[in-house]
Amino acid sequence: MDEVIATREMAEVAAATIDWARIDAMSDEDIACQIADNPDAAPDLSNPRVRALLHMRSATLPARHKLRLLRRSLRLSQRAFAEAYAIPLRTLQNWEAGRREPDEAARALLTLIAHDPEESRRVLQAAVA
Repeated sequence: MDEVIATREMAEVAAATIDWARIDAMSDEDIACQIADNPDAAPDLSNPRVRALLHMRSATLPARHKLRLLRRSLRLSQRAFAEAYAIPLRTLQNWEAGRREPDEAARALLTLIAHDPEESRRVLQAAVA
């Protein structure tokens, strides 16, 4: 992911060029059409999975918060999440409590789960069986 550094002045200049009246006049349908045309520029943040994916990419959000947000976006208890994705319950609890950090392989698994929870679950369940 590319990193862009902007100064406060750059942000103020950019904000001054926005046609707020035009934006305020947009209907929900207009906004949905723009999101559909370019989801990278305007992701639908009302979707819990989209929010979870954005949180997983955050460089500043602690791993325990990322994991908890991911699990909650899937509406799973700790036990159900651990069982679904073949993660020891105690390990998951330690991650969420901040007592341990997921290693690189675990972070990769969590990213896969965030991208496609159903397929990740199916593959993991088949591998365990």
